[in-house]
Amino acid sequence: AGALAFGAARAAITYQAYRVTRDADGFEATGGLLHRSARRARLGEIRGVRIEQNPLMCVLRMWSLSLVLDRARGEFHSLVVLPMGSRAGVDRIVRGLLPAARYLYLICRSDHD
Repeated sequence: AGALAFGAARAAITYQAYRVTRDADGFEATGGLLHRSARRARLGEIRGVRIEQNPLMCVLRMWSLSLVLDRARGEFHSLVVLPMGSRAGVDRIVRGLLPAARYLYLICRSDHD
């Protein structure tokens, strides 16, 4: 129960007023409660999308969506686009924002079955 409360509090602080916008060059994510941050992803860095579901999200039937970015030296990072949403919402964002033929899709589920 303590880990669940900690996770919920951390997510609320991290994703408070979280917003992702797209312009001609890429995406920018801003948000945060205690520390307002901004992260940028240029279109040329995007290598795919990652759709994830942790055990709690599985119970709630929710998913998260991140862009997989190829940074310098072959390091991969990610930019969260949707911290938590329905699978239909995730699919709608992927179809609406990203051309399907260009990206690798990774669908991840944690070991909870």
